[in-house]
Amino acid sequence: MSENEPELEKDVTEAFETESGKKEIQLFDRFDPSLKHVLVFTKAGKPVWARHGDEEVTSALMGILYTMFSIVEETDDELHEIELGGGRKMVYYHVEPLILVAIGFGTGKQMNFELQIVRDQILSLISGGEIIRRYEISSTFDLRRFIHGSERFLHSICDSIETDPAFFLQSIQLVPLQASKRDQICSILSSCRDPGDQPGLVFSLLCLDSRVLCMCQDKNIPKFHPIDILLLLNLLKNQQSLKDSEVWLPICLPRLEESYSLQAHISYIPESNDRMCLVLISNNRSPDTFHELRKVKDNISNKLVSKKLIHCVLESAENYLTMDAGIPQIKHFMYCSNSNNQVTVPSGFDSDTLAIYRALFSMITSGEVKLLYRSNVESVNVVWKTKNFILFAAFGPLVRRKIVIQSITKLLTWLRKKEPDLFATKDYYF
Repeated sequence: MSENEPELEKDVTEAFETESGKKEIQLFDRFDPSLKHVLVFTKAGKPVWARHGDEEVTSALMGILYTMFSIVEETDDELHEIELGGGRKMVYYHVEPLILVAIGFGTGKQMNFELQIVRDQILSLISGGEIIRRYEISSTFDLRRFIHGSERFLHSICDSIETDPAFFLQSIQLVPLQASKRDQICSILSSCRDPGDQPGLVFSLLCLDSRVLCMCQDKNIPKFHPIDILLLLNLLKNQQSLKDSEVWLPICLPRLEESYSLQAHISYIPESNDRMCLVLISNNRSPDTFHELRKVKDNISNKLVSKKLIHCVLESAENYLTMDAGIPQIKHFMYCSNSNNQVTVPSGFDSDTLAIYRALFSMITSGEVKLLYRSNVESVNVVWKTKNFILFAAFGPLVRRKIVIQSITKLLTWLRKKEPDLFATKDYYF
């Protein structure tokens, strides 16, 4: 906004000085600045969803945000990021016909990425193709009505973005499990599709307590993106009614294909006390496919029971602690394998540690630096990025650099030894 800036400033000032503008600014004062706000509205200015605040306040704020966006758009420019002071930012993310805005602390790149995931969550409920089709019929269509009753998925995904490192790493955290047992289970998934039937099965996912145990997919389609899998896990975590019976529902996986929905057969395995869930994704939306996938589900379940794998998983699949690595100087660590987009994180880390990891990750991915060493009166933190992995480690404030290097060397040795149990080290296909 260079040559048009004086005119633009005048237009924005006039918009804010109107009676309605002054009223909306007063409502804006009721916003809690300590929270990270996410607001979604359409290109026509129709409110869709807001993470915090009552409807009167959020609708008024969306009116201001929409006005700002429209004024800038009229100058053939785009609104991306505004510094609000005190480290807070306002970030816009626009993909027709949705406009998403984040207000809070963080880097512009990080907040933009988070808005992309919120959009992905909306598309998982109603595909991008369906949204565009309805928008073309009527530019004032009410998307809020279509996602009514599903707002919990949006709230949950925003919470997970802030608490689960799998999101900013775009990776999946698997349930730790003995490698031979995981291989047996994955082999069952990969052999479950009967060539004589045509259920259109493209992806199968077995979970324990809404965490991934094993995955298998059709070899003729692109590899499923970690964000799509995290969206599936968010569905399982927030839809407890799925445990009551087998479910057949449409779901869009936007990183695979956002234009249309696939169909998901979801069922819990009774022998696991409803802790293990099987998700079968099909590109065939015919009602007959439900019955064909039920056969696939029964086949998988029977094999898991007969081979006593369910009992084995329930007995042995537990998370681990940092102390299990046997390196007392390390308070916590996190390791992401770049080759398979999987991450392993010991239990027991707090939000402050995650915030440090997130900040270091943002720094190391925004430039050519491969290693960051951060030391203050509270802790020493290291992030090391190579072509094969990203390693995060936290130490006490008095630990010397030499001890840090020795400890990380020992940790990498331990991780290489444990890697077969912490990760799925090979892909499985139908």
